[in-house]
Amino acid sequence: MTKKLRFFALVTLLLFARGCDFYSTGLWFFQPNGMKGETNPLTKYFGVDWNGLIITNFTVVGIIVAAYYYQSFWYKPRQLPMAFNNFKEFVSVLYFGEKGKLHKFFHFSIRD
Repeated sequence: MTKKLRFFALVTLLLFARGCDFYSTGLWFFQPNGMKGETNPLTKYFGVDWNGLIITNFTVVGIIVAAYYYQSFWYKPRQLPMAFNNFKEFVSVLYFGEKGKLHKFFHFSIRD
């Protein structure tokens, strides 16, 4: 499966799932006293109505799709230049660029 096909398939699946959630939420939201048993914190504590829930969902889904697009098409994982004998060496090279610096991961000193 190519990157583009996988991207569009997962975004379509995400949008379908969010659409099903809108449908199920709309079933009780517009009924008389439908808000009485609402447990969504945005609605229950902050008084967000239907428009606010739609804006929130568009914002969250937009951020998720943008992050997945970046990960799928732009992100290039860093290639580490050497082989490692153990996990300590790997973490040291990953964060500090050379072996033997793992102790800096657990503490740091203030520089003036």
